[in-house]
Amino acid sequence: MAQIPGAYPLPAETAVASYDYTDIAEGTGTVIYYGYNSKTSAATVSYHLSKSPLVYSADIETITSHGSASSAQVYDFDFDLPSFNLPQTIRGTAMVNSSYAVSNAAVNVSGWPVVRLRKWDGTSSSEVAVGTGEELTLSGADEITTSSIVLAVPSTHFKKGETLRLTMEMWKRNQQQPGSNDFVLAHDPKDRDGQVITKSTTDPDKAGTTILAVHIPFNLNL
Repeated sequence: MAQIPGAYPLPAETAVASYDYTDIAEGTGTVIYYGYNSKTSAATVSYHLSKSPLVYSADIETITSHGSASSAQVYDFDFDLPSFNLPQTIRGTAMVNSSYAVSNAAVNVSGWPVVRLRKWDGTSSSEVAVGTGEELTLSGADEITTSSIVLAVPSTHFKKGETLRLTMEMWKRNQQQPGSNDFVLAHDPKDRDGQVITKSTTDPDKAGTTILAVHIPFNLNL
């Protein structure tokens, strides 16, 4: 079949892609994925990424308690895409929008997120990019924020069957004595109010959403 003058076929790698926005100067098309979790009848919790903002997360937020006085990693959640059906290449500027909180603290404590993009092949993972979010420090009152964490992504190729993984970590320090502190991560594509992170009542300058979104730049092969 003759090609229409002025029309250009998409590269095979991007032929099935649907981008939320493109950056011609950077040569990338960005897809926004939303984090959520699911539960089985055996109470097994899994974390996922979806292109759809219509998913209801099983938990609007995950609350992790940590009572040690030492500096430590508090949580480590892996949000996975389904494995790619076609080879894909990502590169450029990625961004993670995340609402998190340090809550229920009777002593001085600080917490901050570390986000990692990884390639997962079903057995092992390799790190693609890493970024750190704003540190929250509180004494007695909840501290909540929504942050945008920017990641510089080198050109990274995914084979068919490999998976893009977003790892969300929280780290803490400066706790002066043992106590019960809650570290909260919101992850609801439907943007409902959580127990701690309540967008309808929280100061919007601190936290205006319970959505966890990651903007992934795909190579356009222009």
